[in-house]
Amino acid sequence: MIPCRIRHERPSICFLWKELGEYYKLELRLLIAGKIHQIPDHYSSAFFAMLCPAPREYVLLNSVADWELFRFFQKHQFQLLVLKKHFKGRFKDFVDQLKIAYPFIMR
Repeated sequence: MIPCRIRHERPSICFLWKELGEYYKLELRLLIAGKIHQIPDHYSSAFFAMLCPAPREYVLLNSVADWELFRFFQKHQFQLLVLKKHFKGRFKDFVDQLKIAYPFIMR
């Protein structure tokens, strides 16, 4: 058994949007009490998000939809990279839908 702590704060999913030379980078993060948290890559837990690997701190995600989005980004280390020349089309539509539902922070 490994000790862990479940925080009572409610997280919100947010995205960092970065323009880096020839590509864009979209990173999923958690926003808790005005602070942005990066998620450890080795995270694995249903409906909970790990904030720190040691000591293990978790927060409960707000909805099943948030959890599904979280799981999708987990498969890609919580980030997606796309070349600017491939941005139009499906990826742009995906990003536009995310912008409607979640806050975006431009960096």
